Amino acid sequence: EGQAFLIRDRDRFIRDILGKYFRHCKFTSFQRQLNIYNFQRITKGSCNGAYHHPLFIRDNPHLAMQLKRSLKKQDCGQPIEHVIQS
Repeated sequence: EGQAFLIRDRDRFIRDILGKYFRHCKFTSFQRQLNIYNFQRITKGSCNGAYHHPLFIRDNPHLAMQLKRSLKKQDCGQPIEHVIQS
């Protein structure tokens, strides 16, 4: 209940939302952004295919302001996560 979102009509989402609110119109670029902000894709249950983040909850915009972009870099074969404020 407001803790995840599902894109039911990908073509309509691309046409009506991506071009209006994002600098790109590619769904794969949108998915990459979700990954950068650590959204998790739900793969089981009734919300299969939806995306979830604990700070992205309906009617709580103040929580979304705390979302941080994370970058994963390789250093000597070990992933290192850097969190920067955007």
